[in-house]
Amino acid sequence: MTGAVQAGTCARCLDHEGPFPFCVVNPHRGSCNQCANCWWVAGHRKRAGRSTPSPRRPEGSPEYWAHRAGNAPWGRCHNAAKSKNSLLERTMAMPLLREPKLQLNSKNNKRKIVDGQSFNSQLGQSLHAAEALLAHSVGEKLPAEGACLSCQKRDGKFVSCVKVPGKDHCQSCFFESSLGTRN
Repeated sequence: MTGAVQAGTCARCLDHEGPFPFCVVNPHRGSCNQCANCWWVAGHRKRAGRSTPSPRRPEGSPEYWAHRAGNAPWGRCHNAAKSKNSLLERTMAMPLLREPKLQLNSKNNKRKIVDGQSFNSQLGQSLHAAEALLAHSVGEKLPAEGACLSCQKRDGKFVSCVKVPGKDHCQSCFFESSLGTRN
């Protein structure tokens, strides 16, 4: 993101509400004094789907990505959604509990998932990744002491360790295994 760095005067930036780790004047807004974080937060609902699950916002009620995962619009999901006893079919029947929140770590940074289109593309390439996203939105959030080793080290895809009945791994580990990065 280009622009002039401000001295952290923006309340949103001080509270880490936006997706950017710094306060910068939004270069796309011309003479508007709104910083990029304020601009992003103000227009987030209008631009739903163009941003990834925000690592800066606390996990909260289900929003765009949780509902998208619940609808499973990716081609690889159509047969699995109809298949009895598949993880996708089981989790689609469960109520959405949270919006998935990505972990700020080196693995996610190396993947260069910078926008919603690249994240959506990654989900569309792997049934397991789509299942993991949905399962993370509906599963049981484990306390820190009950989290898997990967989540305790903050090394997974998502910020919290979430499991669903019938799966041995948490959804961060399940997502990683779908990309071939877990043993």
